[in-house]
Amino acid sequence: ESIAEYERRRGEFRARRDWFIPQLQALGLPVPVVPDGAFYAWADCTAFARRLDVTAADTSWDFAFELMRRAHIAVTPGRDFGTADTARFVRFSTASSMAHLEEAVQRLKALG
Repeated sequence: ESIAEYERRRGEFRARRDWFIPQLQALGLPVPVVPDGAFYAWADCTAFARRLDVTAADTSWDFAFELMRRAHIAVTPGRDFGTADTARFVRFSTASSMAHLEEAVQRLKALG
């Protein structure tokens, strides 16, 4: 019974990932490595940030702030995860419900 529940949940996370990653890619937020086991997407925000006129040295920090301010979407700036070129990346979580992910995509589309 536990294994069946585990597999059900794993399938839900996979479905969210498999839907959300292409949505990010289509919006101009490329994900260089599709997560395999994690429920996060590491997306390059530089092109999308330019469309929002975010051009600061730490683009991901300002981009995260602008998403929160303009679209009420919370993402984590790359600098929270190391130092190697992290100013270009933000982390999205796919642990939310599919409905929340769909709403986030709609809000992102409305921005840019």
